Parts: sequence; C-alpha cells; structure tokens
Amino acid sequence: MILLININRYKLHDLEFIKPITDLLEKYSVVHYKNLKKSDIDSAEKIIIAGTSLKDDEYLKDLEKFSWIKSCKKPLLGICSGMQILALLNGAKLKKAKEIGQTNVKILKKDFLIHNIEKVYSLHQFSTTLPKEFELLVRSSKSIQAIKKDNHYGLMFHPEVFNKELIKGFAASSCRECAKTLKMKRSELIQGEKTGSIKIEIDNLRIDKAYLVKQIS
Repeated sequence: MILLININRYKLHDLEFIKPITDLLEKYSVVHYKNLKKSDIDSAEKIIIAGTSLKDDEYLKDLEKFSWIKSCKKPLLGICSGMQILALLNGAKLKKAKEIGQTNVKILKKDFLIHNIEKVYSLHQFSTTLPKEFELLVRSSKSIQAIKKDNHYGLMFHPEVFNKELIKGFAASSCRECAKTLKMKRSELIQGEKTGSIKIEIDNLRIDKAYLVKQIS
C-alpha cells in the first residue's frame, strides 16, 4: 500500500494535486499531513508527498511535522512542495526559480526511476539548493528538478501531469521483487554484463540490469 500525503491547505486543490496521482495507483491511502499518525507510516510500503498550489506555503511553517522523514527507511517520493520538504529537512535552502508550464530539462545522472525524460511540467516559484549527500539527477536552466538519496526521491516537477510513468515506476515492484518474479538468479543477471547496456522490460518500465544487480547483491 502506498501512503499519499496531502499537504493542500484547501480541499478544492485535491482535484488538481491528489486525484491525478490516485488515478495512477492501485492500492493507496490518502492522509493529510496534519492528521498523519505513526501507524500510517508504519503500515505503508512506500510514501508519496504530493505538491500543492503556487500560493500555498502553509506546509513550510509545519516542517517539524515531517521530521520523521530523516529516519524513514521506506521508499519516498516528494513531488514539488514534497521535494522542498525533503530537501529542507536535509539542510537545503529555498531558491527563487519561477517555472510554470512545460520545461526543458537535462538528465545529469540516469537512474532506475529517471532515465529518459526531456521535458517536464513545472508549477513552482521556488526550487531548492542541493541537500548534502543527495545526488543531482535532473536540472533545468533555472533550477534543480530531481534529486535522490538512497531510496528517497525529490521531483520539482509534476509527473502526475506529464511523465506519468515515473509515478507508475515508483509504485511498481522493487528491483529485488522484479528479479524474483522473473526468476533471475544473480549469476544470470551478471553473466556477460560489463557495461550495463542491456535492458529488460518490467511492467513497461525500462530497467538497467547493472542497476538491478547492484540492488539485489
């Protein structure tokens, strides 16, 4: 089950920032961050923190309510405001960078989740600086667009609008589960793999075998 954390100040915004995400998920639970309980986090397999409207910054006054993120070992995806929360909790600062609409981006480092995007849909007035120990995966001419540390991802853009496969990919089975499902042994995965250039298809998501090997080692 995926825990989808709602940070909207006004319920009307749920139609714009929550429903497009739930439309892409099968098993999920939506909880507003002000009502979030430890049991919600404990029962979730993965966590998504959704974005909110341009003028809604109430969540910035409540960062202590997200302090659990720093010790959370579960896969987590922060979208737009959700990335801001993730970054700020890890020592980053807000950086003015207004981007609205389709935005050209450049991938700086390919990843299991992010490996083939050229354009994204942006709706933000602020991005962030790069948090310590995070990898910078994607950026635009104005801002950081995607970051990662272990299994925590931050996306400044809105994949629920454009690049929906990223949400589906995050929700899909883990690399370990993929390998088990395909009945692949580690020896079979690494045989002949020197460059990691060969790909396999899992649930319509292209996965790098070398990355898969690393995850199940």
